Amino acid sequence: MSVLKRLHLTILVASVSWASPSGTLTTNALVVHHPPSWLSPSLLESATQPIQLFLEWDIRKVPVYFYVSQSDFLKAQNLGDTVLATTDRKSGTIHVGPRVNKENFSRVFGHELAHVIVLQKYRKAIPPWLEEGLANYAAKNDKVDYTFLKSAVLPPVRDLVHPFGQGKNPRLVYEGSTALMHFLQSRCAIRDLLQLSVGKTLESYLGTFCQISDLDVEFRAWLAKQKPTQ
Repeated sequence: MSVLKRLHLTILVASVSWASPSGTLTTNALVVHHPPSWLSPSLLESATQPIQLFLEWDIRKVPVYFYVSQSDFLKAQNLGDTVLATTDRKSGTIHVGPRVNKENFSRVFGHELAHVIVLQKYRKAIPPWLEEGLANYAAKNDKVDYTFLKSAVLPPVRDLVHPFGQGKNPRLVYEGSTALMHFLQSRCAIRDLLQLSVGKTLESYLGTFCQISDLDVEFRAWLAKQKPTQ
């Protein structure tokens, strides 16, 4: 981390209002309800800032709810037992289940923050088939099992949308969407592509900026060349 980024993080941590685990934790970006005892201000900011810097957006006071009970978390998100955390698109809130801990917090929470920024900044500019991959990419949770992908029956790219409640294979959707991010990175600069997409539609730049004439055909050809996962 650069000196400038460390200074920026130090200033932001100083602005955190810290309460007891049964109360709230408030930052410039978040209001965290019932934070667990392991969630320190520095850990919260170290998870938040890289996402904001990568996607160039200051998140606007998002409510975050932690759950101690898995049954209560299931009632809140209604997406199944495999979900660790989720973002409610209608209310703009983040819900974090009891299986999120100090070790996996930054990876899981960063993914949800990327969804929040898509909602606040990009709205419908980011196509649904890329959003899960973008969230993984931003949170540096972007390792792809190419052995799995190349052995699977891959659906059309535009079917790689949020899988829950649609009878889809969650692993296939997340791995495929994340691989798409790496494919796009190989063809054009992701940051520049995202900047062009603000207020527009990312798909409209795939041909002009990324020189991709047929997304499905070119993605599959690229995927076939990827080395097996070690």
